Amino acid sequence: MEEFFGNDFRPFWVRPVEGFTGNHIFVSNGVSAFDYHGYSNVTSLLRHYAKRGEWYYPGWMADIVPIEAAELLGQGQRDGLYLLPPDRFLKDPLPRAKKFLARFAHIFTDN
Repeated sequence: MEEFFGNDFRPFWVRPVEGFTGNHIFVSNGVSAFDYHGYSNVTSLLRHYAKRGEWYYPGWMADIVPIEAAELLGQGQRDGLYLLPPDRFLKDPLPRAKKFLARFAHIFTDN
């Protein structure tokens, strides 16, 4: 992750409160956020996600939980966050993920 975002970005888990579903993972430096949609303002991303959760599940709420990068690779699971390690996929997802991130390299590099 550091090769794309540097040390300012860290992963976060949108963890729905008990009784709800709707997990989401993104990285943020506290101002900007990045997820599978690309870059956005972290406040806008969270507002959008909460609005969507509420639309599907009235009363939906979630906590924003910092997680360790190793957890994204399926190492060190925690209750409610079940991520498969790369070797559990049919094809190695890491090259595909790196190719996706490279599309945004012009945004988060100084080159």
